[in-house]
Amino acid sequence: NMNDTIDLSSIVKDLGLSDVPVEMQQEIIVKLGETALKNSLVTVIDLLPEDLLSEFEKLTESADMEKTRYFLQKNIPDFDRIMKNEVKKVVDDFKRIKAGMS
Repeated sequence: NMNDTIDLSSIVKDLGLSDVPVEMQQEIIVKLGETALKNSLVTVIDLLPEDLLSEFEKLTESADMEKTRYFLQKNIPDFDRIMKNEVKKVVDDFKRIKAGMS
């Protein structure tokens, strides 16, 4: 669960989504989280030991993001930091896009 490592209320505020209905906030945050996770997969694939790659491939094919994230947390010591960096990048991109729309 992404709530373990990331403060969602501060992201909602940071993104300027406080006035948006809660369902939409959650939908946006889930999409941003999935994007951040997918982006972090690119970084971590090089960090995974060779013997875990086939298990990792099966997980990514299953598209179960929760199991994939758990697997990566277990096998890559720095995963939470990598994930937080990716979340920050995705949030910054979202803010740039949102600013361009207003």
